[in-house]
Amino acid sequence: MIVSRLRIARMSSTFALPRYAIVERLIQYESPVITTPLVQDKIDELAIGEWVREQYLVANISPQDVMSGAVIFTGESAGKSNAAPFLQQIAEDSGAFVVATAGSDLEAVLAAKGSGAEAYSKESKDIIVNIDIGGGTANAAYCYRGNVIHTVTYHVGGRLIRLEPDGCVTYVAPALEPWLCMNRFQLRAGERCTYDDLRAIATALCRSLLSGLSGVQGLHNGVDPAAELLRIGREKSRHKAPPIYTRLMVSGGIGQWFYAKEASPRSLHEVTVHGDMGPLLASALREGCDQMGIITAVPSQTVRATVLGAGMQSTEVSGSTVYVEDDILPLRNVPIIQLPPLDRTRTYEQWMATFGTFFEQAAKWYGGPSGSIASGEQRSQEMGIALPALQHLSYMAFNKLAEQLAAQFRTHCPHVETLVLVCEQDMAKALGHRLRLLLQGHPKLVCIDQIRVTHGDYVDIGLPVQDQAIPVMVKTLAF
Repeated sequence: MIVSRLRIARMSSTFALPRYAIVERLIQYESPVITTPLVQDKIDELAIGEWVREQYLVANISPQDVMSGAVIFTGESAGKSNAAPFLQQIAEDSGAFVVATAGSDLEAVLAAKGSGAEAYSKESKDIIVNIDIGGGTANAAYCYRGNVIHTVTYHVGGRLIRLEPDGCVTYVAPALEPWLCMNRFQLRAGERCTYDDLRAIATALCRSLLSGLSGVQGLHNGVDPAAELLRIGREKSRHKAPPIYTRLMVSGGIGQWFYAKEASPRSLHEVTVHGDMGPLLASALREGCDQMGIITAVPSQTVRATVLGAGMQSTEVSGSTVYVEDDILPLRNVPIIQLPPLDRTRTYEQWMATFGTFFEQAAKWYGGPSGSIASGEQRSQEMGIALPALQHLSYMAFNKLAEQLAAQFRTHCPHVETLVLVCEQDMAKALGHRLRLLLQGHPKLVCIDQIRVTHGDYVDIGLPVQDQAIPVMVKTLAF
């Protein structure tokens, strides 16, 4: 739990529509990091509720003092059967919070934002891959020029193997067993292992992970088949080759150990300080990067990279040229994916040819309720697409834009019931009418303009004011 104090400043002139931005973030309180309490493989709601109440007391604030925020479940916790209802309960008890259960792809995006990799890639102009490694998964996000361009997740984490200081193995994750078998490692719960055994497993596991991230095996060309056994989602989709990255960042619990200055653990007693193989995995990953010549960068956050410090809310008013179908509003917590900007190096046709990738990502990242893409859950009812500012848009280009948006929506997002389009310039009403004809009644449409949002924002859209202006609450997830 993190409590932040945010300073908000008006960025627009007196004669323009109000536009606000976060100009300062001050962390007021950071709680200790604890292992998620479970009861019979479900989240222990009573234990977490009591823990949250204790943190409010230690932070010397009450829930009523909090103006905004976010609650998010990530990693293994997001897949528990009671995660969704408990998440809603926490959010309702806390106030007007953004709520999300993050599947592996969305978690990779959030971690890239929280670790600073996304901002680093914008400044450096290089492709940066941020790998967020926790207890059960390693979520990788490739960032280029301030945007996430690729995500992939592997079954690599510190708690996939749990053991006692004497080497007695208490747990081996089922997801890891095929990889162990292929690499001829004999490891079963109830048996004992030595430090050397565990070291060999950690080294091979990190080699497979780094191979999967770069598409090569060690220093030799070729695909590592063992890495594919670790990749999540390999059964459902054809894996795209990852981009060639320049620098690697490591966040999550393993990231904290990865950048620690302490010596590598040399005994099982030193390895099992948390009852798992986390410190040894971090050490092996660091050595693997050195052996493969991988340049690493230090993130601004490691273990708390995916924790949402606060959800800053700023209210804007959409212009009068809006398109809203009947009985849709109000809407709350609509996740936004931002289409790429149109720069001088590309024509309109080349720019629109990239839409397929972004709509595919939208369906992948925001595929379930409140942003969840957890397996087996109902698909999301609402999705938001942000259009960048477009200069000199002719009628022919406008028509092609509408046709491309409709085609990509039908291909990648047929499950979405309500589509929200957010435009920076005055074109929402015309775009809404054209899309209504092209989409023939599905989905329901909301098109608003004069609103600037960014990738990863959430928006609330209120009822019309004086039949024209529509209040829009933009929620930026601030780390």
